[in-house]
Amino acid sequence: PGDRGRAVAACEAAANVAAEALAFEEAVRLYRQALSAGAGELSEADRDRLELALAAALHRSGDLPGAQETATQAGRRAERRRDRLGLARAALVMEATGVPEWDGEICRVCEQALAGNDLPDDVRARVSASYAQALVYRGEYDKAGSVSRDALAAAESAADPVALVDALRARQLACCAPEGLAERTALAARMLEAADALGSAWVEMWGRLWRIDTLFETGQLRLVQRELTGLGSCLDRLSSPVGRWHYLEGAATLALATGRFADAVRLAREGFKLSSDMGHPAAIGGLSVILSQSCLHVGLDQSGLAEMYDLIPAHLRPEAVDTTQGVATIFPALTLTLIRLFQGDRAGAGTAYALAGPIRSWTPSPAMRMAAWGHALPAAIGLGRTRDIEFLAERFEPFRGQHVANGAGSGTYMGPVELQLGLAAAALGHLDAAVEDLAAAVTTCDANGARGYAVQARVEFATALARRQAPGDLDEAAAVLDAAASEAGQLGMVPFTSRIGLLRARLPAATAARSPLSPRELEVARLVARGLTNNQIGQALYVSERTAENHVQHILVKLGFSNRSQIAAWSSEWRATDA
Repeated sequence: PGDRGRAVAACEAAANVAAEALAFEEAVRLYRQALSAGAGELSEADRDRLELALAAALHRSGDLPGAQETATQAGRRAERRRDRLGLARAALVMEATGVPEWDGEICRVCEQALAGNDLPDDVRARVSASYAQALVYRGEYDKAGSVSRDALAAAESAADPVALVDALRARQLACCAPEGLAERTALAARMLEAADALGSAWVEMWGRLWRIDTLFETGQLRLVQRELTGLGSCLDRLSSPVGRWHYLEGAATLALATGRFADAVRLAREGFKLSSDMGHPAAIGGLSVILSQSCLHVGLDQSGLAEMYDLIPAHLRPEAVDTTQGVATIFPALTLTLIRLFQGDRAGAGTAYALAGPIRSWTPSPAMRMAAWGHALPAAIGLGRTRDIEFLAERFEPFRGQHVANGAGSGTYMGPVELQLGLAAAALGHLDAAVEDLAAAVTTCDANGARGYAVQARVEFATALARRQAPGDLDEAAAVLDAAASEAGQLGMVPFTSRIGLLRARLPAATAARSPLSPRELEVARLVARGLTNNQIGQALYVSERTAENHVQHILVKLGFSNRSQIAAWSSEWRATDA
């Protein structure tokens, strides 16, 4: 009674213990209790310290609007005092989100804090890191790159592990374009090393998330599951809604990539609910992107994309968005375009596509460039926009060997770049290039377990072969469709089962009869010619290794051969000449 100072100290001490134990909601309650107990008697320094601690706890508990409001209050008081250290401390709890007004506020606070030379080296490095992150979200990518490099160098010089973590986060975001893949792979390893040194589950979470990003970009889907398991264990210790949302995004993306479409939709909806409850501005975007990709494989009704579109807030709808600003502004228009194409409303699709603006004016963030190009390509192909298809093919060309994914945060996986290049080449009538790229995409998707994309690549490959009609093409197209048909049926890929039926009906009935091999044996011979082992052939065709071995033996007997090299030579000759 009558001793508010001791009450405040006790509440603050308890709040600090709760925060260190990762019990962030309890920490929020206790910091608020400290502020309430000291009402009217706290010094300005004490109030600043408590409010900034509260803002950090609010962010980690998932209350993003509350965190922003609390940090802004402390920052404005420091600004009135012209207190650069106070401004710096406020900046360190302000997290960029992609909302222009908020990210602008972060930049303003950071710039004022960094205006003098009186900040300690570790604090300057951390504020520079926050500044770089906000610059990325504001679209000032060149400046963000320079600031993030300086922040990392300053953190390394200061030898402060907390400053190093902040600087690594800034640098990872600043080099999140597709060409930054190698550097981000190294940054993920450094972040996990820092997590071990600090014993921090929060730091470990970011390191694992970055590694998951790079694994999607390199198509290593089987390793993604291992990292998600490790991330789940990390989040059990962390109890963070932010981390749980990221986990759900990664799990939904992996489910989509591996052909588990119902799981992908379920996980994406769970993530949407969680991020909406947090007040995260990217909530509807994360759901929309997953459902859009699912729609391409299972159709409009099964994906639920049309129903999702009704949830988009008015200020994010394509007619209200300035596509030259922001992080993901073209996606609402592309989503509506896809819906209209699936509904058979070509005129409506063209109107929706026009709302995205000229393709050369788009400014997606570096992390989302691949996603933007990948979502734009089916729209451009569906509408026959030749120049846009050419533009997108040029964008993808430098990234052969990579996969279409985001550079900072899961949500997108659209198969190997060669699949996109093959689609574009086929749409442009460059059939030789299309056949080559789509064949490569089939092999890649078979190898990494991207089952839905393997079906898509096979159907597009068969379509290109049927259009080209070089010697042997029609027989190979029939064999490829046979390999795709059962898998498409198992995965519920209704649009592709329909296309397979139409393609089969258009192929001359006698094509397979010209070969001594069955369509399935022709497919096996083609894979032998590519150097695949029996085990790899089995994985590619979703049969056992023994079944693949039996197919190879039947081919040897039918052709009178004694080894696989002869099959490979025959397969190449079969494709090059008429029987």
